[in-house]
Amino acid sequence: MNLRVKTVSSNLKYILLFFLILSTSCSTVKNKSSYRQNIIDSFRKGSLDEAKKNFTTETGKQINPNEKLIWNFEKGSIYFYLGDYDKSLLSLNKVEKIIEQHQKNILNYKPYDIRNKKIYPYNVTINDRIMLNIYQALDYFAMNKTDKGFDKIQSASDIQSKALSNFKNALEVENISIAKQNKNNKAIVTFNSLLSNKDIKNSYDDSYNNINIIYNDFSNPLLNYLSTIGYLYKNDFKSAYSELNKIYSMNDQNMYINKDIITLSKIIRTTPDKEISNTKPYKYSLSNNIVFIIFAKGFAPSLVAKKTELALPRVGYIRFLYPELYFYKCSVNSLDVYTSDQQHFRTETIADNSSIIAYEFSKKFPIYITKKAVLTVTKEKNTNYENSIEEYVKGNIYGIFNTALIGISRYALNEADIRCWETLPEEFQIAQLEMPKDGILYIKLLAEDIDTKTRKIKLNVKNKITILYVRSISPTNLTVKVLKLN
Repeated sequence: MNLRVKTVSSNLKYILLFFLILSTSCSTVKNKSSYRQNIIDSFRKGSLDEAKKNFTTETGKQINPNEKLIWNFEKGSIYFYLGDYDKSLLSLNKVEKIIEQHQKNILNYKPYDIRNKKIYPYNVTINDRIMLNIYQALDYFAMNKTDKGFDKIQSASDIQSKALSNFKNALEVENISIAKQNKNNKAIVTFNSLLSNKDIKNSYDDSYNNINIIYNDFSNPLLNYLSTIGYLYKNDFKSAYSELNKIYSMNDQNMYINKDIITLSKIIRTTPDKEISNTKPYKYSLSNNIVFIIFAKGFAPSLVAKKTELALPRVGYIRFLYPELYFYKCSVNSLDVYTSDQQHFRTETIADNSSIIAYEFSKKFPIYITKKAVLTVTKEKNTNYENSIEEYVKGNIYGIFNTALIGISRYALNEADIRCWETLPEEFQIAQLEMPKDGILYIKLLAEDIDTKTRKIKLNVKNKITILYVRSISPTNLTVKVLKLN
């Protein structure tokens, strides 16, 4: 086996690594950890104290290896909202270490021992990786480690810039692998044939219908916005202008972005898009004595298990489980911001996180469903398939890659992996203003049929740049973090 594995090219090795790290996992997860579910439920109710209590309950208990990575994702984001930035960063750094170890296992061709059911851990999505770096950056900002924060923003930018081309390469490898397995099975299974199942088609259509085509390259405009703030902090106005135009190409209706573009175009003496050329610039500095507001609302879609009866060649009708996206309703519309001198600002959308997640899911769903169906046929064709793993790998150039997939064949074909990062927001919105002379802001949620309370925020007027991060846990519950860049 080792001699055959060494013949795999370095390019193929990289592609396999990318897909296994960034793709939706196909390993067996029957139920969510009760500890993690309790914390998520507490968070959704807006009870951070209860979530913290559940973290304390978890201390000292053995966490299922398949839950470790996703568990630390949730801990990282919730500890951020609790204001415990050290613990938040510790949890998020653990995520990175687990991912790095996973990469080493794949590059050294050491997949988990499938026959002992030590299957691959949750494999992060592209958006997970980007949001991981964003939360790490926010932690560093809160700890007054500005440069380290922007290093994480740059790391996320690197991931985003390569995401589309890497995914295309990984997808090509997947399709070759599926075609080869179809040939071995002497039975052709394609995604188009699977769409004849109304449940699978409805799941795919539902995710596809929630896509905004502006996110067609795995882009997240929130990342570009934070990059903009970083360049403004460094007085690098040309780079800030470039990032703003990337956002503008995805959303030309955000008033704050448009005014930023016009303001910077005056500074660097360039011509903005003619569609916004009549927009008035700001009368204040974009790099000093300014407040950037980031408002996170609602909850991103999560995965739920879907069951259907699926007809497959050589198998007939079987019980088939798979994950589908569940979208949550949000009654919160935006955040209103007031100053003592009666200036009024309202947040506007910068990134629809639900749409970003739906885009990635819809791209991966066809390959996930198809390979699971193909391996279901393989399982039925090879009743003693577990004992033929070594022989299969020896005769298949994609053996190492498919060894992971055999885990589906042996243990996960009757389950749906529904692990996902559940504490992410549905949407990010922004606003900005010159620092008020008294440093006082009043914020109030704008929600459907709900009268919300006004909250007073006191800021330090000496800060060069202030990021006010506001999270709407529920229509009546706000978590506010004041991050300073000096």
